[in-house]
This record gives sequence, C-alpha cells and structure tokens, in this order.
Amino acid sequence: MKKILFFSLTLLIISFLGSCEKDPLCELEDDEARMHGRVIEKGSNKPVKGATVYLSSSKCQFLGGCSGEVIDSVTTDASGVYDFTYKFKGQFGGSFDIAVRVPKGYRGETSIVALAPNTHEILNYDIVIQPLTWVKVHVKNVNPFDEFDKIWISGGWSGAAGDHQYYGKDLDLDLKKEINGNDSLGIGWYVTKNNIQFFKSKRLYITAHDTTNFEILY
Repeated sequence: MKKILFFSLTLLIISFLGSCEKDPLCELEDDEARMHGRVIEKGSNKPVKGATVYLSSSKCQFLGGCSGEVIDSVTTDASGVYDFTYKFKGQFGGSFDIAVRVPKGYRGETSIVALAPNTHEILNYDIVIQPLTWVKVHVKNVNPFDEFDKIWISGGWSGAAGDHQYYGKDLDLDLKKEINGNDSLGIGWYVTKNNIQFFKSKRLYITAHDTTNFEILY
C-alpha cells in the first residue's frame, strides 16, 4: 500500500512539475502579477528605444481620497521591451496602471495607456505611440493677375485654426508643419483670381522622422 501511495504521489508531483513547465504563471507567487510587452511605433510596428514605461498603483482609503504611487519604471532599449512583476495583494480598492513617457520624435508626454492586472495573471500589452514628422509646403503664385489674387490653404495639421490665407501677385513662401508620421495627410487650397475661384486637393502619405516636401503652384 505504501508503495502504491508513494508511486501515486510521485506521478502527481511529476504531473504538476510538467504542467508548470508549460505555464508561466508557476514562476509567479500567488500574490504576484506580471505585465509585459513592447513599445512600438504606429504604422511601422518598429520597436521604440528610449521610451520610459511606468507601473503605478492607486491606494484608496475607506473614507479618504486616492493617491498614485510609482511602483517601478523601465526605459526601453532597441528591442522596445518592458516587463513588470509586482505584488497586487494588499491594495484595498487599488488599481494598477501602465503609462509611457515618449522619447523625442513622438507625440505625447506622459499618458495612461493601459490597466495592469490586479489578479494573479500575466498580461501582454504592446504600447503603440504616434511618431512625428514634418511637411514642408512651397506655395508660389506663378500665374499672377493682380494684387487681389488670393489663396486659402487648409491642411490636416491643426484643423480650421491652421488654415492660411494669403494675397498678392508675388507670393512665394514655405509653410512647415509638424504632423503625425506614418499616416495620410489631406491638403486643400482655394484660389481666387479675377473673381474666378477654383479648388484643388491632394492626399499624401507621410513617413515618420523625415520631412515631406509638397509644392502648390497656382
């Protein structure tokens, strides 16, 4: 009987160890959770180096307010990977957040982007951030009529407040705008000459971390 019990116990231990080899949760304590992933660039899915990722906890009192507390932070290398293992128990009414401070060349400063687990689990979450770039628009009146020639340029860089209106026969200028990279940009322009108006538009695909040049000759 003892041999049978010992053999059964041995099989149970081997089975448990075998299942743990396949389950990464076995690497965590019962009161631990894990959050990991990559910081990647929108549009290209390239890993982003130099992003600082924060794990924060909110502690709430029964009759009081809540205060955030940074538990850990990591700055991504060329692989863009971040990884946090932390204890989630003991946080009454608490929640855990992942935030990212983007490096130069990306939109945003520090913003909450994900809820980290507050139970015994492992969650993979890729943080997608928006790259920035520049568009340079050369505008020139090549067929002037008189000093009342008008052009009204509208682009997707800042809405109606970013529209530009110009008058004159000798207009020759450059507009340079910071915009989202790896994305499309619509540009439209109304031209009035001799009380005759026409409209044209163009949609461009703008790559990140570079300057895209565009010309309006009217």
